[in-house]
Amino acid sequence: MRLTLLGMVLAASSAIGGVVFHVSPSGDDGWSGSEERPFRSLLRAQKAVREAGVDKARRVVVHAGTYYLSEPLVFGREDSGRPGKPVMWEVAPGDRVVVSGGELVKGEWTRRQDGSWSLPVGNLASKADFRQLRLGDEMLRLARFPNFDPVEPTRGGWLFSGVNPELTRDIDLYKTVANIHNAGDWMEWDIKVPASGTYVVWVNYAHNMKAYKRPLMDGVTALIVDDGKDVPLVDMPDTGGWSNYRWGRCATLELTAGTHRLRWINRKGGGLDLNLFVLCDKLDWRPETHPPKMPGNANNIIVPCALFKAKRGNELTVGSMTGKDSPPNELPFPLELVPADWSLAGSQVMLFPAWGWVGGIVQVEGVDREQGILKLTGKNASQPIRRGNRFYIENVVEALDAPGEFVLDRDKGELLLIPPSDDFRERDMCVPVLKELVKIIGSEHLVLKGFRFRDTTYSLDIRSMYTPDDGAVCLENASHITLEDCEFSKMGGYGVKFSNKCRYCRILSSHFHDLGQGGVQILGDNSTQCSYLLISGCHFHDLGRIYKHVSAVAVDTGYRVRISYNDIHDVPRYGISFKSYSPNAYSHECIAEYNDIRRTNCETNDTGGIETLGRDKQQSGNVIRYNLVLDSIGMKHTPDGKLLSPFYTWGIYLDDFSSGTTVFGNIVARNTRGGCHVHLGFDNTIENNIFVGSSLQAMEWNGNHEMARNRFVRNIVCVGQGETRYQKANAWRDTIMSECNWNVIFGEDLAARKELTPLGDWSAWRDAGNDVDSVLADPCFEDASKDDYRLKSNSPAWKLGFQRIPVEAIGRRGYARPADDIDGVR
Repeated sequence: MRLTLLGMVLAASSAIGGVVFHVSPSGDDGWSGSEERPFRSLLRAQKAVREAGVDKARRVVVHAGTYYLSEPLVFGREDSGRPGKPVMWEVAPGDRVVVSGGELVKGEWTRRQDGSWSLPVGNLASKADFRQLRLGDEMLRLARFPNFDPVEPTRGGWLFSGVNPELTRDIDLYKTVANIHNAGDWMEWDIKVPASGTYVVWVNYAHNMKAYKRPLMDGVTALIVDDGKDVPLVDMPDTGGWSNYRWGRCATLELTAGTHRLRWINRKGGGLDLNLFVLCDKLDWRPETHPPKMPGNANNIIVPCALFKAKRGNELTVGSMTGKDSPPNELPFPLELVPADWSLAGSQVMLFPAWGWVGGIVQVEGVDREQGILKLTGKNASQPIRRGNRFYIENVVEALDAPGEFVLDRDKGELLLIPPSDDFRERDMCVPVLKELVKIIGSEHLVLKGFRFRDTTYSLDIRSMYTPDDGAVCLENASHITLEDCEFSKMGGYGVKFSNKCRYCRILSSHFHDLGQGGVQILGDNSTQCSYLLISGCHFHDLGRIYKHVSAVAVDTGYRVRISYNDIHDVPRYGISFKSYSPNAYSHECIAEYNDIRRTNCETNDTGGIETLGRDKQQSGNVIRYNLVLDSIGMKHTPDGKLLSPFYTWGIYLDDFSSGTTVFGNIVARNTRGGCHVHLGFDNTIENNIFVGSSLQAMEWNGNHEMARNRFVRNIVCVGQGETRYQKANAWRDTIMSECNWNVIFGEDLAARKELTPLGDWSAWRDAGNDVDSVLADPCFEDASKDDYRLKSNSPAWKLGFQRIPVEAIGRRGYARPADDIDGVR
């Protein structure tokens, strides 16, 4: 018998002034929606809520089970509540409710001769995305080569573009020496001269000194043999870039047979990156037509510059040449390591191209085995590929060889699996079908509480490798929406995506983990910008399984977004990011506060635990305060197929003209390159922070004349041993900072270090008016070995005006649920 609307409402559980509907997998959509006779589907409950009218408080209680969606659940304006009477969708107390965008994989498994198992999947092969597969609470791994390395999950299991690791005799040919621009910098090598005679000196070098009005470096540097006279190096014009190497015929030396000491010295100062010296007694030899090979021969003496036996140069760094870039759609791979009978068409690669700033899935169109090239296709093939870029190949039937791996044999319509455990047939297996689970478009005053969202696909072609933007719960032009106590996991995209003028929305005490992209993404330009958002009390970890240039919270862009009291750890790039791309797309007056951020940037480089971008060149009003930022790691390749990690990261990174930012009361420790970096920005205040354990310098400034009026005051800086600096600037000007004072700086023999500051030693720095009231002293931490950076009562920082950092309130332990007056988000 068909129930009338009135009958259903009367039958539904009543609340004072409102109605409650119940949903259960054991219910029926023809029932009333009461607790005793619940609906079966979320869609049926949604219809009942709409029909109940907006004058009542409406609540949907969802009972234990997994709800598999055939299409996204869409909330529109008609699903809105009212101020003080939001529509509540919540999980019944103590129940576990999963909202899934997948389908169960069912059938009879057959064991194959090689120990793997097969299952015909029929029409599901064309409907589902068999690039992800969940078994119970475990994500299985798409068959790949090389295999996943459980001991080194981010550093192991890689191939390297154009590199066969079994052939490493020439790796020294690709090493470089940079940052040898100071007058008096030098390097020495011992060379063995096979025969007396005249030797032409060829130098493989790079420089871009034209940008500094010095297009020619002739006569700036010299070679010295033993204790002889300078032999100036010539034929050294600008090469058009620091990575554009050129061979120059730079000098002639008269040498006698035997062992000699060869010294290169920078006499006049100026930038030059060096790769190789080749000393040749055949006057007609040219390296362009006869490339040098280690270890040299009777005519050639090869001197890899990076293999010096002694050197002077406080900024000297050893790196690697990238060689000639390959186009974005051509990936050189080691033919010797990939069996010739493997069919790689239809496979994909996990690739970190170019500088290693981004990483993600790129589709393989075909193979040129004659040239040893994987032909890549799609928008994701967007950056040049350099020698040594790391990658692995997956979605290859022949690569199925490890427990926990799966692959779909599309020719046969069979799912192939090597089970991770013997009980795999007793556990639910789910393949994702939908890209989005919930869409909230134009809705207001709506609450989703206690749900677990799972099983979504990802885009094979994304808008940009810098901004992957798939999302499971997508909000557009929505206001006063709360997502609370939810879990977002086992999905291909971000957990939540805001766009198109969302405002006054909150995500509270939710858990984001094992996601293909990041946690929360906020998109738009100034005309569509989201504002007054709060992300608080959440736990983010193990993100970026598919695409790597992501954040726990990525603000691309937003106005008055507040990110507070979250725990963030083990992510491939940023913990938190505020992006301003232009005057028409900026993030202003955003706050990151009381966040516990650890082990960020595990797979990329040139980045920070908290990062801002300021290409609008405006005062941002952004605030970064009372955060704990530990272990911003960083990773990059070398051309000879090695990984550099830790590498080139900061704890807090104010990038590209980030200006008008307040960095206050943060504890920043063990971050690879530095505690904080300001790149080109102006009017930033860095105050009352603790910087500990950076490998190169605590504070770094890089930029041009526009970088000015920054303040560095009342900070505690612990400087490491050796050549670690207190502060560094690539081109110091006294206008970079308007104030630098009342700091506590601690370390061994600081007063004796000649390169402690941008102006040299401590005395020169203070004579220029910097840190005149600062002290070199022990800050007296409670126990730095346990990351307890509270100050003891006798700390000298107190007398300089340092304010207490409320460490007990950082992270989720300091979270208290905010009041429901959401207009108070700021």
